[in-house]
Amino acid sequence: MKSLERKFIEIEEKNPNLSTYMIFAQAIKNGHFSKDKLARYFNKLVDPDDYVVSEKKALLKLLMIQNK
Repeated sequence: MKSLERKFIEIEEKNPNLSTYMIFAQAIKNGHFSKDKLARYFNKLVDPDDYVVSEKKALLKLLMIQNK
């Protein structure tokens, strides 16, 4: 299991009431992940019901800023 996924699961277990988007945002904070890796794990870990699909590109841009 990759470190990003492991961190996501740890946060999810401690905060079961958070949306998967919020958990993902916390998991990547200051992680310096590549844009490609962020997009792949976003698709894998974040429930599509937790965001508006038409705003996905904007959300990924925001997450890239947070990731640095």
